[in-house]
Amino acid sequence: MRGHLFAWWCLPVLIILISDSVNTAHKAGWRAILVALTFPVEMAYAWLITAAIASGYWKQLTQTGKNDTWKMVRR
Repeated sequence: MRGHLFAWWCLPVLIILISDSVNTAHKAGWRAILVALTFPVEMAYAWLITAAIASGYWKQLTQTGKNDTWKMVRR
């Protein structure tokens, strides 16, 4: 992994959040526990969306994306 994409201090926090979601879903059965274990995937997707939005805001505020163009799709 690249160092700037992963912060090691996030790992204990993620473990606590996963264990909390599994503990909460424990009474609902094994299927609920499996769904609760997908929490890291949801967190990664949320990080990706947040990074994309922040990148767009940065490009708008600094005018660095003014030369970006949409490529037309051939039909």
